[in-house]
Amino acid sequence: MPTLEQVLEKNNDKVKLVVKHYPLKMHNLALMAATASMVAHKKNLFWQYHDLLFKNAKELSEEKIISLGNEIGISPDEIKNGIETLPILEHIYKDITDAEKAGVNGIPKVFINGKSLNERTLSGFQIMIDNVLHSNKSKAKVKPMSKDN
Repeated sequence: MPTLEQVLEKNNDKVKLVVKHYPLKMHNLALMAATASMVAHKKNLFWQYHDLLFKNAKELSEEKIISLGNEIGISPDEIKNGIETLPILEHIYKDITDAEKAGVNGIPKVFINGKSLNERTLSGFQIMIDNVLHSNKSKAKVKPMSKDN
């Protein structure tokens, strides 16, 4: 089981996973794949499509991106029309801008509460999650008022 899945399984009531797109310019099909995955997301099929994209990464072509959608119930027309939809493109370009502002220069990149995670092992994730949760609990404590306040 990949590390991210283990982290989510162990902390399912404590963490929320947010996926941001950062299609690398050197991969000529990355933007198309990202936009197609947003089409899948609108049909609650993001993870199924994501997994198919990565499973078939070496064979990706425009036709393959479209046919993978078809495998999970997204028609070729839905993919073709969706990848050119302005709101989807705007969403992805905002993700790119946010990533660049955060100093992302490669993928995959993981942030936990805005802090970059460098040790992407199960223990690295858990240490950072526990630190954030502990810090949030400390901040949430209410300081009792004294008569001098």
